[in-house]
Amino acid sequence: MKVWDRFANNSTSGIKIILLVGIYVVPFSQTVYGQFVNKPISKDQEVSLSNELHLSLAAKNNPEYLNYPQEVKQIYRQAGKKLLWIAPDTVKTHAADAMIMLDCVLQYGLNHDDYHPKELVYDKLNRYTSKFSKTSLAEKLRFDRLLTDAMLTLMNDLHYGKLNPAHRPSQIDGKSSSGFSANAELLKAIREGDFFLAVDNVQPKSKAYTNLQYRMHLLEGRVTAECYSFPESEIRKMAINMERLRWVEKNESTFIQVNIPSLTLEFVTPDSTYEFKVIVGSPAAPTPVRQDALNAFTTQPKEAPFNLVFALNNLPLMNIRGLADRLAFSKQNRAVSTGYIAVEQPEKLAELLLKYDGANQQLAKLHQALHNGRREKFVLGKAVPVIITYLTLEINEGIIASYKDIYNLDNDLEMELYNRQQLLVLKNKSGL
Repeated sequence: MKVWDRFANNSTSGIKIILLVGIYVVPFSQTVYGQFVNKPISKDQEVSLSNELHLSLAAKNNPEYLNYPQEVKQIYRQAGKKLLWIAPDTVKTHAADAMIMLDCVLQYGLNHDDYHPKELVYDKLNRYTSKFSKTSLAEKLRFDRLLTDAMLTLMNDLHYGKLNPAHRPSQIDGKSSSGFSANAELLKAIREGDFFLAVDNVQPKSKAYTNLQYRMHLLEGRVTAECYSFPESEIRKMAINMERLRWVEKNESTFIQVNIPSLTLEFVTPDSTYEFKVIVGSPAAPTPVRQDALNAFTTQPKEAPFNLVFALNNLPLMNIRGLADRLAFSKQNRAVSTGYIAVEQPEKLAELLLKYDGANQQLAKLHQALHNGRREKFVLGKAVPVIITYLTLEINEGIIASYKDIYNLDNDLEMELYNRQQLLVLKNKSGL
């Protein structure tokens, strides 16, 4: 058994992550990918490979149960209908690197069973490379396609999340998009020198995510034999919250984030973060996890229960409201509303929004309207993104912060992210 020490840069945190993987693979030469040294493929072999691959791409069925059959077809067409991974043992490819990453997906909070583990084994890789001309084209094509599908699945899972309700495999597969493309990123990773870094870079770049990812690497950067083990409860909780963060499309440097379990609202700017207490929906009327934009707010008459209402674009029935009653925010249990979000110190939030919008001249008007109890609408020149999350665990300044699972959502997500039956057996044995 040979131990490979492989270092992968985490581009967002600047931290070197060590992957210690116990495997044995046939050594490859250090030649450039695709360049043959001692055993060039004959013209007949090349034609046969191209023909077999062409036939497999033309097939309408999915005999190998690929997760992304259309994307698999597209990437081989983009690569010139050539094998991406399997080549004679005198050719440098990233096949071993890909196998290492798939072996240790636990470091990303993902499940090894999701990436064709019964088919993608080192014995087959060794046999197809060391005896390239003596193994059938069908076998090599099958392995190559499965490894491609596994890596496309991993990269989509890392970028979008495995269970993202807005980005299911059927919604992504073969669909043209101006945004993220696993095909393009995988080809880029194959052709570039640092395969590990190229794959790592498809993950979210938010601070909340990179903090969890770094802690996960520290806890799960182990040898291969342990990568297959079922993760303990703390790792599972970190994993499900990493999954939730992959669902968030955060492209702006200024935004509002409401996290339901922590009962907080943060107004984040490039220079500062301002935190407010909030009231959220009760378990009987939960506040939905959504992304929206705040484009205006309105001062209310004195007799109104709310002195300020912050209007969102797409959720008119779930506005962020400022309660006049300050006592409500002193209570520990603030998951008591009918679904709306109420924010403490709404006047301060309104001031920050006007300053961010470059409308300082509107501050006096705001204060007068609130003092006199007059209805007045303030429209922002640039809407502020609003992200409503359900994170039950975060890393703040290197310290784990765990919050109550108010709506009891963690268990179901755990069972979806990992093997459902295995998780139920584990919990039944422990009496949970």
